[in-house]
Amino acid sequence: MAHVVPVQADDRQELSGFLCAFPEEPREQDFWSDRLRSWWEGNPAFSEEVPRGWLLRDEGRIVGFLGNIPSRFQVGAQERIVWNATTWRVLPDYRAQSMALVFRQMAECRNALLFDTTPTENVVQILRAMRFEALRCGTGWASALVVNWRRVAEAKWPSIPGIGATAGAAGRWLGRLQAGRLRRKTGRGGAVVREASRVDGSFDDLWRKTRHHHPHTNVRTSEAIRWYCFVNRSCEKILLASYEAGRLLGYGICRASEEGRLRRIEFLDLWVDPGEAGVVGSLIEAAAEHARGRSMDLVVLPHYTEWAARELSGAGLARLSWRFDRYYVKGPPDLLAPLRERRAYLVGAQGDVGL
Repeated sequence: MAHVVPVQADDRQELSGFLCAFPEEPREQDFWSDRLRSWWEGNPAFSEEVPRGWLLRDEGRIVGFLGNIPSRFQVGAQERIVWNATTWRVLPDYRAQSMALVFRQMAECRNALLFDTTPTENVVQILRAMRFEALRCGTGWASALVVNWRRVAEAKWPSIPGIGATAGAAGRWLGRLQAGRLRRKTGRGGAVVREASRVDGSFDDLWRKTRHHHPHTNVRTSEAIRWYCFVNRSCEKILLASYEAGRLLGYGICRASEEGRLRRIEFLDLWVDPGEAGVVGSLIEAAAEHARGRSMDLVVLPHYTEWAARELSGAGLARLSWRFDRYYVKGPPDLLAPLRERRAYLVGAQGDVGL
């Protein structure tokens, strides 16, 4: 009979070996070792009081794992450590004991918020049975800037002969029209957007100034942004920052991804000073330049708030449907209450996404 034990610091090599050897896992042990280090030792929210996760062991051998990534989240004016479930893996012969890992995590986090943001359909059914709540946020839509009209048309209408060539020719005109409408939305002659390779004190200044605009959201200090963007080398992020006269106006955290036949740059986080007009549009322009340089097809910015949707209204961008119901959370009633009814600002960089 297997039993549940907490992950210890000296388990990392054995655990990374278990994960890389798991059925149908293509990534190697170095990938998992770096990833585990970034979740815990490299994480500014981690302390020895927070569990790394739990192992299912049978006669000393690892046969299952459920990970826990701590992060900082503000509820109202108070900053708290929240837990984020990740990487629930149990060998086939021990699947009947899988729930022991979940029960252990829930028992140990009774006084904290516990997020699960990457569940499979089967796991969703389990979360609902365990009375996790599905938080609704955002508008249900995203804005998309088309970079390669030919490939987008071929992916959307593959059965139409010659659609790629037609869209490619029309795309040259449509791209100029789209760029012109977006440029009118930026309208900041003195602002410069650049890809940031380091995170300095200007991120702290922006956070202190703007944190009250979304009182229930991830903490976005320079320390937190540096960890999310740069500590895990295997999960590449693109940090685009808008500056004016040395002052940070806002930023977007993006990643490259593929869906079907299309390659895209997707905004995982968007944080700007709402008093500064045109910043969102300028960040999308910068993301488009980045996409062109990497032969990507689309830039996608989910409407995490109504405000973002209004900022992009009239910018000439395509609109896509977007699901915002994958944020499952469990916790004490006093912490859950402020997150209900779309009062929380939850973005793509939630839970273990991108980590």
